[in-house]
Amino acid sequence: MLKSNREEEDKKAVRNAYKVRAFDAAIRAIASLDTPVRTVAEVKQLKGVGPGISKRIGVFLHGTHYCESPQCDISPEKAREEALKQELKVLQTVPGVGERTARQLFDAGCTTVADMSKPSYFSILSSAQQIGLRFAAHLSQPVTCDEAETVANFVRENIPSRFEVHLAGS
Repeated sequence: MLKSNREEEDKKAVRNAYKVRAFDAAIRAIASLDTPVRTVAEVKQLKGVGPGISKRIGVFLHGTHYCESPQCDISPEKAREEALKQELKVLQTVPGVGERTARQLFDAGCTTVADMSKPSYFSILSSAQQIGLRFAAHLSQPVTCDEAETVANFVRENIPSRFEVHLAGS
């Protein structure tokens, strides 16, 4: 198993020489044992077997798949928390909707921006948030400087001169 992991690492386009050497050291250390490895505790004590390789051995012994991604180490509770954060972020893409309102909507059963238009969820929103929802798609469209200047000039021409018009945004 470690030999195949070593070969995989060696064949990668961006080869990690340190990992290859670590696999070599672990393979030599385990080969020096008189008996077959039955537990991770047996190999953890060997010189040349670090935490990463002992984890791979543990996964192999338990018959599960090894995953290098940091997300594989996440507990189910942590995964649920992350999923909740992502759902709340989606609801917060509507202008004016913050964490508190997003949480209220989610607790009421709303999980998408499209759901927010349903009467049961729409009533949770303040009038400013309702306007933000109605124009969310429009407000997310990029505007060029020329377009913004054209609108600013139109407003300047159509309001009393005592008001100032300033463009803002990114």
